[in-house]
Amino acid sequence: MERTIAIFPIKLMKKNNFSTHKSIYLFLLRILAIFLVVLLHASAIVVVKYGQIGTDSWLVANLFDSITRPSVAILFMVSGALLLPKNEPLGVFYKKRFVKILIPFYFWQLFYLFYSLSFQIEPFISALKTRNTYYDLLFGYNYTHLWFIPIIIQIYLITPILRRWILSVKKSQVFQGLFIWGTIIILNDASSYILGKSMVTSNFVFGLGYFLLGYYLSSLKFTLKPRIAVLFLVLSLGITASFTAIITIVNKSLSLYPYSYSSIQNCVAAILFFILIRQINWPKISSILFVKIVSFISSSCFGIYLVHLILLELIVKKFPFFFFPPMSNWYDYLFKIPILAIITFLASLVIISILKTNKFTEKIV
Repeated sequence: MERTIAIFPIKLMKKNNFSTHKSIYLFLLRILAIFLVVLLHASAIVVVKYGQIGTDSWLVANLFDSITRPSVAILFMVSGALLLPKNEPLGVFYKKRFVKILIPFYFWQLFYLFYSLSFQIEPFISALKTRNTYYDLLFGYNYTHLWFIPIIIQIYLITPILRRWILSVKKSQVFQGLFIWGTIIILNDASSYILGKSMVTSNFVFGLGYFLLGYYLSSLKFTLKPRIAVLFLVLSLGITASFTAIITIVNKSLSLYPYSYSSIQNCVAAILFFILIRQINWPKISSILFVKIVSFISSSCFGIYLVHLILLELIVKKFPFFFFPPMSNWYDYLFKIPILAIITFLASLVIISILKTNKFTEKIV
């Protein structure tokens, strides 16, 4: 049997289980989403320097950053597609998910706190004596990318209830719920652009919607013409890049709202990524080697998510004049941002692979 924490499989899958159409496309979506997260953080290093670098260089970084924005939505959707159709006892569900996610989460919470204090013991011990630190450790997050995990934990808490609800209603009623959620996204976008303030500020609301959306899309039997899907995908990503650039340049200050995971264009882009990869006949074109490679990388995705940011920052600090020297041209960023993301992704994969060879360290990834 496969053991997963929904978004990330813990063990390599058996070949005969992995070679189903559903497994392949969901695990490829997971790998894609995790790489996009790494690319997001690589491009963000440049995006936040608006006003300090040339506009053409900033526009290149903005383009890469915009491409990555469906990533978190895809992770929620993959999780929903994997978890909601399952039928398992309540105790089994909670034990499998929370044991495998809480230990790594709290370990890396402490690690990133220690890292943020330059690995100095006295400030670290002092920080542990404050109430705010305890609250962030238990219920919040200590480093920027860890925000996602408390949200998925909250969704896991109500997943058994969602399973019962899905079994008790028709798919048309699930669609109605998603329609209401989609309307909230549209209204929230309108509020943000017109009034300058979001109507809904809870990431849980958006994460839960994507969670249900992943289940719903995975259960439908339909296809889109690839050319049309790709056209609308490019259009959606282009809207994010264009809106961010226009608002930022007009206001002469960095505006990040179009990057929001809850914006309508990023929602559409996540859906199109999901559908495009889902409708490819992977078993027909997949070799045994391909299956093994995908299984190997997929099993390491949770660990890559946890460790990649410190590696990214260390690489940039170690080689600042190679990646982002002060006088870089726009075409330097065009190549160096994806190169930095690829190096970080592969380095993270190697480290996670090493950690998983030990029965103690494998528990933290």
